[in-house]
Amino acid sequence: MLYIQGYILKNKQFEKEFVMFWFGKNNLSELVSEVKSVVILNVQDAVSRALKSFKNEEKEALELTTLITDLKKQLKVVKEELEDTKSKKKIELMEIESLVKCKEEKGKIELEHKMVEMQKTFGEKEMALMKSYHESTLKTLEQTKTEFKELYVEILNRLPNINATVEFGGKKIGK
Repeated sequence: MLYIQGYILKNKQFEKEFVMFWFGKNNLSELVSEVKSVVILNVQDAVSRALKSFKNEEKEALELTTLITDLKKQLKVVKEELEDTKSKKKIELMEIESLVKCKEEKGKIELEHKMVEMQKTFGEKEMALMKSYHESTLKTLEQTKTEFKELYVEILNRLPNINATVEFGGKKIGK
């Protein structure tokens, strides 16, 4: 029986005419063999396309697997570089802190050195000033002593002639 659009063809003559009219074939067996060959060709074509698609997908999967493996390796390398960079940064920060401490200590030492130099300079200037004051005081004292001697000699010269002598600082003044 032949089913065409929901109708069952029971009459062989009608079946033959129908096949001839619609498909241009003499009998149903030719139509069936042609349909089989077309179906086989379509199936073979579909299978070959599926195989090609499968091979392409397999190739893409292999490429993606390779790419994933490469990316994992790169990620590992980047992580190692990151850890290395972090450790270098930590070391550099420690070195910077050390250098800052050294600079601060050097600054303190230089400041102490400057203070000592300034104290030394101040001490020298103070000593020079004290020496100058001492010398001027001694000079003034010596000058006053000399003036006092002259005044005493003048007073003794004005007095009547008396045989008196005065000792002043271990020296005899007068006659």
